[in-house]
Amino acid sequence: QVLLIPKRALKEGYQIGYDNDIRKGMSGGPILNRYGQLIGINGIHAHPLWGNPYVYEDGSSPTAARRDLMSRYSWGIPIQTATSLASKGDSTKAQVPISKLPPIANEVNNIAEKITVRIDVPNSPECSGSGVIIAKKQNTYTVLTAEHVIREEVKCDRRVLSLVTHDGRKYPIQVNDNSVKTVPGSDLAVLEFTSNQTYDVATLADYQLSKNEEIIFISGWTGSKN
Repeated sequence: QVLLIPKRALKEGYQIGYDNDIRKGMSGGPILNRYGQLIGINGIHAHPLWGNPYVYEDGSSPTAARRDLMSRYSWGIPIQTATSLASKGDSTKAQVPISKLPPIANEVNNIAEKITVRIDVPNSPECSGSGVIIAKKQNTYTVLTAEHVIREEVKCDRRVLSLVTHDGRKYPIQVNDNSVKTVPGSDLAVLEFTSNQTYDVATLADYQLSKNEEIIFISGWTGSKN
């Protein structure tokens, strides 16, 4: 459930606080509303062990009490922040009219399973992350993820990644080529892969930031397992 939406976004675009449990490997995975529409991207789990992600984009800090409250929730980036990364043309329209999608968990899970991908680092399963297919143009698919999933680290050689779709097929991603795009100041990135297979594409929600007791679902791959 969405529990906190600050008027000002945190650094790197985080603005949706919720009580769903994010585990390692689920960063970059989709946040879905009760209709299976994409409303945001996973990124920060509750009670982080290091760093201080609770700083507003303008560099100011919340009060100690507010920061304590924020630390109890998982955090995601709203889909509005990501729309500048990819076109919202015909490739992102709903697979079926949204009115026909029953608002039940099993149906949302079925949608999430087909649009969620795993992003693997060769020989380093602990460095894996998740993503979501948001667009298709001919045989080229666009995947939205968290930028820190592809960020180079000493222990994780992310120059070459392997993107795994729900059917188990693997597609190599070269991080240093033109198929990867990021937005400065935002923990978001888009990747592209080419396939002759047909994959479902997420429906982007026209999501208005308001708690309104919004029930949400999150998807992602934990470690090297679904």
